[in-house]
Amino acid sequence: MVLVGEKERAYLETTRTHNFLKEKFRDYYTNVTLKTPRGGVYAREWGFLGWSGKLMNRHQSFSSKSDLQRFLSKNAPRHAYHSVAYYKEPSAKSGMKDKIWQGADLIFDLDADHIPNAKAMLKDPDGFQKLMGIIQEQTYRLVNDFLLGDMAFDLKDLMITFSGGRGYHVHVRDSSVLNLSSSARRDIVDYVTGQGLIKHNLLQDSGHETQLYGNTIFTSNISLYDRDATGWQGHISRNIYNYLEGLIPLDRKSQITELAKINGISPLMAEKIKISDNSSLTFTNMSQKSGKLSKAQSSLVNMAIQKQSVFPDEPVTGDTHRLIRLPNSLHGGSGLSVVELSLENLKHFNPLEEATVFGDSMVEIKALRPSKVNMGKVYQLKAGEILSVPEKVAIYFMCRGLATLTLKT
Repeated sequence: MVLVGEKERAYLETTRTHNFLKEKFRDYYTNVTLKTPRGGVYAREWGFLGWSGKLMNRHQSFSSKSDLQRFLSKNAPRHAYHSVAYYKEPSAKSGMKDKIWQGADLIFDLDADHIPNAKAMLKDPDGFQKLMGIIQEQTYRLVNDFLLGDMAFDLKDLMITFSGGRGYHVHVRDSSVLNLSSSARRDIVDYVTGQGLIKHNLLQDSGHETQLYGNTIFTSNISLYDRDATGWQGHISRNIYNYLEGLIPLDRKSQITELAKINGISPLMAEKIKISDNSSLTFTNMSQKSGKLSKAQSSLVNMAIQKQSVFPDEPVTGDTHRLIRLPNSLHGGSGLSVVELSLENLKHFNPLEEATVFGDSMVEIKALRPSKVNMGKVYQLKAGEILSVPEKVAIYFMCRGLATLTLKT
């Protein structure tokens, strides 16, 4: 029997784990039906990350879908990407200008890592799914309210994908966006995040004129727009109407308690807000006689902006040379697939069940760190523990760097 030290053993376990994962990825790419980006394979630059090191192998091009699949089957990369841009010479390596840029899809990347307390939430076995639920809601609002609603894109020109990690990607492939500058793309991010909104422009003054001793006096009443108003005016109105209508069935004490939960509304201020069956009147009655927004109104508008806003990664959207994950490829940090979704399926999508592509045969692993995951049932790791779990669970833990294959001695 050959004895090995701890460092050598760790190296051998890591190497064996990577070889195992690479072989599983190779099997997947050999048999999967690839979904290639719009515009074909050749017009895109391709990039890949392997199983050792963090150096991106980019500036690649392929003449056909079958060439791409042969590359993936042979090399089984840990991550596979294509450019958001279309190029005339995608494989040019001397400089981006030499690629001859032809336009770029508009991309939004929404990631759970940007949510406050994400790390703490992940300690819960259901934390991943809770985080993904928050990002799913944001992605749905981005597509339904902003892209289809405010910007009037056609659903056929949008593609939604689960990233394979902790987020979602939205591809806009309408011809009107292809030649947008980076600055214009960042302006779109500012719009969906609610940056630079002027509160008075989101509301209307439904005041009236009266005559007093021959003088015209205007009495101001700040009010909400109708529910069917367009743009941010409509978003603000619908959010505030829905909130106030939710207070109507509550008893008075509960109404005050709920109002006081809003940042900027004190318990004393909440007591002065009278909730009527007419939510428009409830909001208008908070107005100041001066025509200025009352603190209560301003606080409700802030609440509505926060609730409606979505927060994509601005650098991703603004970068017209960015690489984005290939749909149907595998994410080497989770072992999950990059899944294309319909808007309706997005609402109920469970990545840990619906993005798994590996089986249930048992695999023996060694836990490196404590962790939990719910993949149909809860699987828990304790550091140093050796246990057998279904292959899809083992691959998830190994891709996350939480476990290795056991090394037989």
